[in-house]
Amino acid sequence: MKQNKPILLSRVTAASYQGDDDLTYFFILFAAALIAAVSFVFYQQRHIDKKQSRMKKIPALPSSVTFSSRSIHAIPARVDAELNGSRENELQSEGDMKRNLLVVDDQYAIRKMLSEVFIARGMAVFEADNGFDALEVCKSRDLDCILLDLKMPDMDGIEILREIRSISVDVPVVLLTAYASPEKMNEAIELGISNCFTKPFDILELQEEIARTIDQRQLKITG
Repeated sequence: MKQNKPILLSRVTAASYQGDDDLTYFFILFAAALIAAVSFVFYQQRHIDKKQSRMKKIPALPSSVTFSSRSIHAIPARVDAELNGSRENELQSEGDMKRNLLVVDDQYAIRKMLSEVFIARGMAVFEADNGFDALEVCKSRDLDCILLDLKMPDMDGIEILREIRSISVDVPVVLLTAYASPEKMNEAIELGISNCFTKPFDILELQEEIARTIDQRQLKITG
């Protein structure tokens, strides 16, 4: 019996060591899981902060336009009555005479957005996604204004503008561009543009500019 006591004690000691190892392993796993959870929360918070910071840099947009995740995809939801009421009254007082606007842009989302915005203002809007179609509309319609994108796939805006001037020397043309070299801008001015808007543009400013340009054209015709 005396000889069995050391053996029994060694087994108890070994079991005690094994229990300590399991406990240590458990605490290591727990600490690793806790660190991972804290890191995940910290990463998510930084991601949200960066997203909010980017959103602050985007200029405020009118409530009449809603944008999807891509800033170029814009669809007008409604027209602000306070901004457009006076213009609609003017159109009605003139016998509901439609103003003819041509929108020339190869980007479908921008073209459709502009079309819907100006249709809502009481204008008749024609669309073209290339220079050839734009020139066909110019030949077949009496246009009051043309919104022309400078960068087009088949011919650039300067070429289209040059052809437009061979059809009509006085129809107002407003350029839309993401970037234009000084040489192209000088040529566009020489060909007679009314204004130029840089993308991304303020839709309210563009609406007012087109309305003002068409009004001035109508005054010249009737005056």
